[in-house]
Amino acid sequence: MLCYGCVPTPRLLLSWPKVESIVVVDYTKYSDQGFLFTPYEFSGSYEAVGPIHFSFKPKVQMVAETVKTGRNRRPKLHYRVEEEAIDTEVMLREIYLKTKAMGANAIVSFKWVLSYKKRYLREYPPEWPKHHGYELTASGFAIRRLNTKQ
Repeated sequence: MLCYGCVPTPRLLLSWPKVESIVVVDYTKYSDQGFLFTPYEFSGSYEAVGPIHFSFKPKVQMVAETVKTGRNRRPKLHYRVEEEAIDTEVMLREIYLKTKAMGANAIVSFKWVLSYKKRYLREYPPEWPKHHGYELTASGFAIRRLNTKQ
């Protein structure tokens, strides 16, 4: 007995459109005021103020919407993720204001780190999609440079 058949295979779309993104952080308004942000160490005379660590996790919310699916076009509840954008300018301003109030005029070993983390909340209904959120961290060491014109 020979059985022969042809079963159409569904085409899966396993791609997404190209996205280009550039993030530029402008430090000039702070350097014009005599405040230094640098990824390097400072070799001149200084007084230590202390470490600075700023972490931003954007607001995430699940939005419910009714979608008609299937042959019968029956309404089905569907959830999608809306995530707040990160504003590096706001983060930089907050870091500047806090460290300036502490007496610093520079942050050395300054760096930005963007990471992705699983963010599960126990109160999420089980039908909500699991969300891998992101976090942006800025860190460094605040100092007061000596013998500099302010």
